[in-house]
Amino acid sequence: MQIPEELADWRCSKVFRVRGDQTINGQFVKDGTPGWLTTWTKDKVLGQLTFPKPRPAALAFNLAFESARAAVVSRARLSFKGSLRGPKAFEQEHVPTLYAYFEQMMSTVVFSFQCIEAYANEVIANNVKGPMDISRKNGIERLSTEEL
Repeated sequence: MQIPEELADWRCSKVFRVRGDQTINGQFVKDGTPGWLTTWTKDKVLGQLTFPKPRPAALAFNLAFESARAAVVSRARLSFKGSLRGPKAFEQEHVPTLYAYFEQMMSTVVFSFQCIEAYANEVIANNVKGPMDISRKNGIERLSTEEL
């Protein structure tokens, strides 16, 4: 898919420049034109939808980052009652904000781990071409790319 350079998104799976003038999907494309890898899905109402293929690791990272940012904002809105020393309590009206903070931090942790998992899967899919030896408690185990 041909794209304007300013619309390239860091979450795209593959962004490239066309080499040599050529025709792609019936459209003439000049040498050096930016493009991206596309995929599609089928919607019951809209039919076939084509869009730039995202990198799952990048989507998970973005969710984790935005959740962490929202958590910082929520935490700043919390207030406590009590003395400077000793136990403190949250003001009752701030309990929903406290719970929102907990939820945002949980999302941060979950999507951070999802990001690592997705990135590991991406590296395995792109770089591991055969069986790999993995060190386990019981010794070395040889795993295929599917088992990794």
